[in-house]
Amino acid sequence: LGTAWRAPDYNDSSWPTGRALLYVEEDALPGPKNTPLTLDSTTTYYFRTHFWFDGDPNEVAELQIYTILDDGAVIYLNGHNDNDALHIGIDTGPLSHTDYANRTVGNATREGPFTIPTAHLVHGDNVIAVEVHQTNAISTDIVWGMELRAYGPATGGDVALQPGINRIIVQTFDEPGGTGNELESKYIDIWYDDGNDIPISGTLATNTILDAASGPWHVTGDIIVPTGITLTIQPGTTLFFEPGTGITVQTGGRLVAEGTQYQRIS
Repeated sequence: LGTAWRAPDYNDSSWPTGRALLYVEEDALPGPKNTPLTLDSTTTYYFRTHFWFDGDPNEVAELQIYTILDDGAVIYLNGHNDNDALHIGIDTGPLSHTDYANRTVGNATREGPFTIPTAHLVHGDNVIAVEVHQTNAISTDIVWGMELRAYGPATGGDVALQPGINRIIVQTFDEPGGTGNELESKYIDIWYDDGNDIPISGTLATNTILDAASGPWHVTGDIIVPTGITLTIQPGTTLFFEPGTGITVQTGGRLVAEGTQYQRIS
């Protein structure tokens, strides 16, 4: 095929089509087995797919690729040259269809993330072209599947911290504006010390609310919630208990402590 097959305008209308994973593999794989392939003496298999990017390529800070691969592959975005191509399990530099991968994969696993240059991404139609190489002439399996993720630049903004422990959650989704399926979620706990904590202990005489903004609350002795009294601990509130202390709710008393995914009670 030479190199023409990598180009976005290459006519691939005669190629067979199918969804990933594309495979010859008897063992279980970390993804759905959708399209069986024919295994013969072929050393290199070629794949192409189109995807539509509706955003501004200049606002993409990073392109990440995850693969399920057996054995090695070279991945091209919009026909870019060998220097910018992503090589996984195969030597860099010009390759021919007779070249083998430089590793042997027993059972394909999910690998990544790998990064590729964002300069080749365009608004509209894009083409991923891939050549998958076997490890030797007697290989009995081949697997190919890929996931591409685009990340925008990190943006700053004001985040209101409450006294005590604050959990900052960062999520990525596959649709604009935080919609669609969640791709990834990470968090970090941040301690905000405003130089003050509020001691609390003893039997409550009236309905009491412990809120995040007034805390953190320092439980210096047992808190007793007697009959007819409600203690409410609002989402995001931080409490510290001295050793051996706790909250006791007597018959007819009530404790309401309901955190949320984004405002935990700590």
